[in-house]
Amino acid sequence: KAKGSASTAETDSADSAGGIPRTVVHAARALPGPRLCVIGGRTGVGKTKVLQALRDRFGQSVIDLEGLANHRGSAFGWVGSRDGGQPTPENFTNVLATSWRQLELQQSARGGERGWLFIEDEDTHIGACNLPPAVWAGLRCAPLVVRLVLTEQARVQILVDDYVGDFRQCTAGGAGGSGDGGNAVGYDEWLARMEASVTRLQKRLGGDLVRKIVQALREQQYDAVARELLNYYDKLYDAHVHNSSGTGSGSGSRCGTVIDVEFTEPSFDAEVVAQLVLKRIDTLSPGEIEMA
Repeated sequence: KAKGSASTAETDSADSAGGIPRTVVHAARALPGPRLCVIGGRTGVGKTKVLQALRDRFGQSVIDLEGLANHRGSAFGWVGSRDGGQPTPENFTNVLATSWRQLELQQSARGGERGWLFIEDEDTHIGACNLPPAVWAGLRCAPLVVRLVLTEQARVQILVDDYVGDFRQCTAGGAGGSGDGGNAVGYDEWLARMEASVTRLQKRLGGDLVRKIVQALREQQYDAVARELLNYYDKLYDAHVHNSSGTGSGSGSRCGTVIDVEFTEPSFDAEVVAQLVLKRIDTLSPGEIEMA
């Protein structure tokens, strides 16, 4: 729905994509291999789940940055991570480069038109793993950004599923569950780490709200916790989309085409949303995908 392109009056040294020079934007777009389609949107819209559906259900080329980094990227990114912690910066960069090259070779072998490589919108780092500068620049220079838009009810469902999982019905001393939120730890450890993660946000949330959220966690009012955190992260996202490195249609928007894909059902279905993404992209004419 929104398209933020650089004005022809702008100089070569100051593109709208986070201050990236226009020559770098052009060079990034001219690289061989698949075109980048960034999957973005507010917290809790199921970006990772949609990427996985695009890959597993529809056979699309996908780079799962959070999967490679073994971290979800927020203050609660440790939840659901695999044993062993995050990879070293060197290992993360090497695995990312290898995965990227494999997808490029696969698309090249198939021939035909350049396909899309779907990747999640990320900041400069995911937990302790820093994105290589070229990858971050690629995200900012992507010709197409798809913002997922979901109902609050669906987003709450996603957050509770992802960060609470099988702990919904646990009590003190309970064992870890098999769901995403289980994280192979017991309930007591999970709760303590969740409280610590909330407390680290105190400077932004304020002491009263932190205490309210911690109490809701202890009382297992997980929907209420999710709504409070969505309110916090939505404000961060809304500020991010209008600054010089964000995804939006304002003065700081990226230079590519930005479209919204809306899912209005109260219950989230990653496959349905992934299909909506593909259908929406198919409706775009070449001229609508700027410099693709």
